[in-house]
Amino acid sequence: MLSDSIDAQNFNNKLRERYGIHVETLLPHFRIVFSDEQYEKQYGTHRIFSEGGIFLRGETGVRNAPKYGWLDGQWVIERLHPNNFQDVFEGAFTYEPLYAFKKGLPLNYDIMELVVKAALKIIPVDVPASVVPKTREQAQYNHNEKMSKESSDILNKLDGTAIQSALHDGGAVTVPNKVFNG
Repeated sequence: MLSDSIDAQNFNNKLRERYGIHVETLLPHFRIVFSDEQYEKQYGTHRIFSEGGIFLRGETGVRNAPKYGWLDGQWVIERLHPNNFQDVFEGAFTYEPLYAFKKGLPLNYDIMELVVKAALKIIPVDVPASVVPKTREQAQYNHNEKMSKESSDILNKLDGTAIQSALHDGGAVTVPNKVFNG
């Protein structure tokens, strides 16, 4: 772990030198952090439990919460973004994840470089404010709507085709030398 921490510090220095710092905040555009050490001030209704794990109540307000609660002991490459989330109180800019290294694998500079280069090509620098979701819930809703539309488009393309008929009739799955009586 100590060698990974030293690698992360070296990688962060390389990232700062290669991709620069933000003019306004003087923070590097990219960084590598350990998921278990990242916290952010989040507004919301938080569940309060007793020492024994018994639910006591819900409290609404700002709380210093784990940023990557779903990642356990992983290195994360982050990019500095304008803070467009109403439920995160970290200032005008926040770091958002780009990539998480698989748990237990050592940091790899080539992977880091690949992720950063890909991010610079596919993530627009100036995203109109009207496009950026204001809350995590809105971002999740937008994602679900997109997935629903894609599913609907695929089903519409299949409608009336031989594939759709085979799926309906049960003939889409065939296994040689097997007879299914249905």
